[in-house]
Amino acid sequence: NAVPFRMRPLTREERVFDEEYANRFDPAPVVPNAGAGSVLIRIRLLAYEHSTEPEGARIRVGTKSEGRWVLCAEARLSQFEFKAIPGATYLIEGRATGRIPECLEFVASQGREFELRLKTWGALYVDCQWDDGGAVESAFLRVIGMGKIVEGELRPSDNGRFGFLGLPPGDYLVEASVLKRAASNLMTIEKVSVQAGQATEGVIFRFKRPGFVSGRVIRSDPREPLSQAPVEIVDNFSGGTINRTVTDSLGNFQAETGYPQGVNVEVLAQRFGFKSARKIIAAHARD
Repeated sequence: NAVPFRMRPLTREERVFDEEYANRFDPAPVVPNAGAGSVLIRIRLLAYEHSTEPEGARIRVGTKSEGRWVLCAEARLSQFEFKAIPGATYLIEGRATGRIPECLEFVASQGREFELRLKTWGALYVDCQWDDGGAVESAFLRVIGMGKIVEGELRPSDNGRFGFLGLPPGDYLVEASVLKRAASNLMTIEKVSVQAGQATEGVIFRFKRPGFVSGRVIRSDPREPLSQAPVEIVDNFSGGTINRTVTDSLGNFQAETGYPQGVNVEVLAQRFGFKSARKIIAAHARD
């Protein structure tokens, strides 16, 4: 099925090499003695999308020893050959800069030539916006698929955009939540496709702005503003604390309620051992 998102070629910076693929072989190289009757194995690495040698090619060959893969040959070339012991099991691993490693396991019996075509990674960009067009300052996102789960927090400098680089091509589910509190229920899921060597863009999540409550804390006598007074926002329905903040130098405060609409809350303010409470309905807008 066609995915209604924009695709573009990856930039050089986006062609990252994913180091999550751990070494498959024991670090100490062991070169077995092929001896008489050995067979010649030839290996060639090619780019998946065109039959050319990939940049930064690397070939490693391992053989099984006591249930483990032991490195027996290695070359930073796109073409390589070695002598194999008939009946022995080998694992060929091909890597290249910005491309997904490929492996091939075989039992040596006669001279053969293997060709591994390496695909490039893909990239995915997600934009999180408020319903009024403003950029979401922070969000919790997960990309699920192809056995890979990536998660992270948006930063203010991202301006509402979050990028996932080094993804294998395939279909993914993207889960975005503006607030981690379950009560907020500000979560949405989108299915997208990532193609080899392409960046998927145009994935946009829009959320309703959460409610805010603001006010001012003053002394009862004399009527002066209280600075640095702790303020607690409590959900009248569940009795749980929604948010905490402190007043500024003029006694003003503003706190997010975590709900996308008006909600019945209680504001608790205390200072110098005195506590004051007031029940209100928090508005949807900041003011």
